[in-house]
Amino acid sequence: MARQREPAVAKAVTKEANAALAHRNLRRAIRSEWVPEDGIQMLSVRTTVAIPVQLPRQLPGKWSVHLSWLFQPIPPDGEFELLRSSFGLNVAGLARPATLEVRNLVRYDVDNGRPGPGDGALGRHINVWQPPPIDDHVHYPTLEYTTDPWNVDEVLSFFLSESLADDLDGRVG
Repeated sequence: MARQREPAVAKAVTKEANAALAHRNLRRAIRSEWVPEDGIQMLSVRTTVAIPVQLPRQLPGKWSVHLSWLFQPIPPDGEFELLRSSFGLNVAGLARPATLEVRNLVRYDVDNGRPGPGDGALGRHINVWQPPPIDDHVHYPTLEYTTDPWNVDEVLSFFLSESLADDLDGRVG
């Protein structure tokens, strides 16, 4: 496909994400590109690498965040609809639960392409990793239904908060 101009929605999302990352002196590595999905060219905006983070206190493992958005173009006017987004907190190298691989502990997601518990799309939800024997993510839809993406700054504030570090302290090790 010929190189296309970066759409305004990609510029806006990149600006918001870079501002939130810069506010915390985190690496800014956001890129937009066209990707094929289900036979359609979609607009993907995402971090190009796992962005290393430090929690408020020293916890075991190597911690990182990822941010991603997937937009579906709506012809003919060049509008875009958010299909999915995901903001995750990851850790690698934990002794308990034993894992050397990268483990996603929590994600703030939006999925507007998947049916939800009511009449509409799943929309905003939180995925929380459950240890064995479940060893999978459990989806918790938000009580206030919306298909809008989460606010990057607010999610990063939670990921890097004392309260989350307090909750994780003693549970990872």
